[in-house]
Amino acid sequence: MKSALKPVINVLKYISDFLDMICRKLCLVIGIVMVVDLFLGVFTRFVLNSPLNWTEEIARFCMLWFAFIGGSVEMKKGNLINFSFIVDKLKPNAKRVAEIIDLCLVLVFLIVFLYVGADAMKIFALGKASVTRINLAWTAVGIYAGSAIMVVHGIYQLLIKLTGETVTEVEVQEG
Repeated sequence: MKSALKPVINVLKYISDFLDMICRKLCLVIGIVMVVDLFLGVFTRFVLNSPLNWTEEIARFCMLWFAFIGGSVEMKKGNLINFSFIVDKLKPNAKRVAEIIDLCLVLVFLIVFLYVGADAMKIFALGKASVTRINLAWTAVGIYAGSAIMVVHGIYQLLIKLTGETVTEVEVQEG
């Protein structure tokens, strides 16, 4: 079974690593935009006494994108949604089973989230932000993109756990 899935695992690894690299860079850009936006909002409100109405809205949108895209980065590193305080105390075989169950539960949640989110996206597309008039679908895209990328990372990690394959290539360096 190991050798039959090796090509699939290698392709998933490549896709997962590539998406992770893109997400890390996107998080950097979003973080910079958010910091500049919040600084501008505070500066204009408290120093110039003439607040810009749109800074809070942009910060909120950036935070949504940052949370889900950043969540995918943490999923890749294996730092998202787990019960390590319980799993770490288990024996190796039980620990592996618990990690597989954990990954399966996360994947089920994400897949249901994406399925239900497709209907929510239609609703978001009808609305516009109150100040910037940005279509709310744009804010939701970050949520769904981050979740979809988490699914890719999760499937890759699940296949590694199920097959016991070891990845010989160097993982993407932390930024």
